[in-house]
Amino acid sequence: MTTRGVAAAVVVMIGMVAGCGPGKVPGRVVRLVQDTTDTKDIYTVPFGWSGSISDGAQVAWLRPGTMLGGDPGLLVYQPEDGDGVRLATSSSGMSVNGKVVAAETEGDSAVAWLEQASPAELSDMRALAITDKLSLALLQRIAAAKPNIGLLIESREDLTKYLSLFRPQLLSLGEHVDSISGLVASQRNIETLWMSATDSGSLAEIRKLPKLRELVLSKWEPPYAGVLPARLEALWLPDGEVNTHALDGLGNLRTLVLSGSWWNGGPFDHSQFKRLQWFGFPKNTTQTGFQTMIQAHPNLEVIELLAQENAIDLAPLGELRHLRAVTLDGAFTNLALLQRIPTLEFVGFSDDMWSDVAGEAAAIQAALPAAVVVKVLTLCLGSGWILLIIPIVLLVMLAAPRRRVA
Repeated sequence: MTTRGVAAAVVVMIGMVAGCGPGKVPGRVVRLVQDTTDTKDIYTVPFGWSGSISDGAQVAWLRPGTMLGGDPGLLVYQPEDGDGVRLATSSSGMSVNGKVVAAETEGDSAVAWLEQASPAELSDMRALAITDKLSLALLQRIAAAKPNIGLLIESREDLTKYLSLFRPQLLSLGEHVDSISGLVASQRNIETLWMSATDSGSLAEIRKLPKLRELVLSKWEPPYAGVLPARLEALWLPDGEVNTHALDGLGNLRTLVLSGSWWNGGPFDHSQFKRLQWFGFPKNTTQTGFQTMIQAHPNLEVIELLAQENAIDLAPLGELRHLRAVTLDGAFTNLALLQRIPTLEFVGFSDDMWSDVAGEAAAIQAALPAAVVVKVLTLCLGSGWILLIIPIVLLVMLAAPRRRVA
C-alpha cells in the first residue's frame, strides 16, 4: 500500500468512532460536496460505505460520529450536518458547511490559527490529534473551550501528560500506548474508544467507564486480555480470531462488525443478540452460516459482506424486512435479488467488483430510483493496521501539501 493509501486508510478507519449515540442509528445517505477544483475520492469507515455514483457525485452511508478522510482532510459527521455536507480546505484546516472542524496539528499555519482562534471557533472543533507542535498552554486553552473534543493520542507519555486536561467522548490510542492502567478509568465521559488489547489489564480498566458504548479493539486475545464490557452497543473487531464464547454477555449490541476477522469457535450463538441492527460478517463465513445469521435476525438493517469467498449466494438477504444498506466485496450470485428489496437506500459494490457488475448495478438503480448504487473503496482487512498506525500516519496525511481554497 502506498503512503497516501495508508494515510487515507487511517483517516477513514478513525471514522467508526466519535460519540453521538453509537449503535442506535444505522445510518443515512449523505451527499458530499467539495469546494475545490481538485476533487478527490473521500473515504469512510467502515470501508465500503463511501464512493461515487453514476454522475460522479460523492455519496456516503454515514451514521453520527463517522469520520471521512481524503484530500479535504478530516470530518466527524454529526446529525446537524444533514443530508448534504459541503467540505473545504484552507491553511487553518478543514471546514464543514463553513465551520473549521479540524486543524493540521503538525502544520505551523494551523497551529497559528489555533493560537488565534476564539473560544467559539475552538468549540466547533470535533477532533484533535495531539502532537509536539501543541504547547501545554494551547492545549489548556482548547480544553477550556471544548473539553469533550475527540482526542487522538499516539504515546503513553502524551496520554499521561494531557488526557487529564480534557473530558473526551472519543479517545483513539496509537500502538505506542501499550498500557492504559491508571489513566483512563477516571474519564467518565468516554463513549467511544479505539485501543489495542496487548496489555492484560486494559479491559479491566475500560470496564470502569460508565458511558462507554462503542469499542474498536485490535490485538484482542481472549482470555488473556479479559472480558469485554457488557454495556457495549457497538463492537468492531478488525483482526484476529473470534469465537462464540468471546462474545458472551454482549446482549446490548446493536452493531457488531467482524469484517476482517476470522470466526473460530463453533456455531455462532445468535440468541443473545436480539437488538442487532448492523452486522459485518467474518471473512471466512460459510453460506450456511450466512443464511443462519440472517434467519436469526430478520430485522437487520445494515449488512457488510467483505472479502467473502464462501458466502456468495445473496438469496438470504431477501428475508430481511428492513434492509436499508448493504456493501459487497466478492464474486456474488443472485445480485438481481437486490432489485426486489424496496427498503434499500444504499448499495455499495467494491471497486474490484465494479467493472464486472456494471450491468447489474444499473438494473438495481433503475429498479430502486430512490436508492443510491455506489462504487465504494474497500481494503484488505484483517491486517491489524487499524490501530498500529494511528495517529502517526494520520498526522502525515493531514500535513501533506495539497491544493487549498483560501
